[in-house]
Amino acid sequence: MDGASPRIDVWIMRTDRIDSPAHGRLQTLLSETERNDHDRHAKPQDRVLHAAAHALKRHALSARFDVKPSAWSFTMNAYGKPRPSNGPDGADPRFNLTHTPGLVAVAVSNGIDLGLDAETLDPAHATLDTAMAFAHPSELRTLDPASPHFIGDFYRLWTRKEALAKATGLGLSLEVRTLIFADEIDGPWHLEEWDEGPHHRMALIVETKLGSPEIRMHRIEPTALT
Repeated sequence: MDGASPRIDVWIMRTDRIDSPAHGRLQTLLSETERNDHDRHAKPQDRVLHAAAHALKRHALSARFDVKPSAWSFTMNAYGKPRPSNGPDGADPRFNLTHTPGLVAVAVSNGIDLGLDAETLDPAHATLDTAMAFAHPSELRTLDPASPHFIGDFYRLWTRKEALAKATGLGLSLEVRTLIFADEIDGPWHLEEWDEGPHHRMALIVETKLGSPEIRMHRIEPTALT
């Protein structure tokens, strides 16, 4: 167990090779509440993502803190952001998870607020109409559908805004359309962003009250989860 630390562990797992037996095994790693939530998903692919994300969440927290994966319990703030309710003495476990077709990921910290977002680069979804849901008017003017960089620019802005909304703990209640991204990080926030292979874009926003974050990346196969 480590004390409050600016270290952030980011765990990333691909889901495109999760077959039916692997899916079944992931479900056994979930709590009863998580399994019930899993069963409410109508689409098989959404059930796979749910099982993978929450199994990875438990694995990632236990890799950092001295709690068995099955023992973690969680509460939610007023905006629906979950947080561990039974961390070890002297520790303040925090996490954020994200999932998108083909990939799930979890970021874990000790005492630091953070937000993580991953999106699939889907040209059919990258439109100005969609961007209006999250982009400030001045940002919309910089998005040019005729540009060869449009899809990258669209998802770069989207993942940044999603990560910030999640880091603040405000989620959908944060009116990201009213903010220009350069002005949004007006507090102690650090941004990391990257392409996770050719099909996914990711962004991580981390509070810097304990100093500049040390970010450790872990890429794991579903068979390695315990």
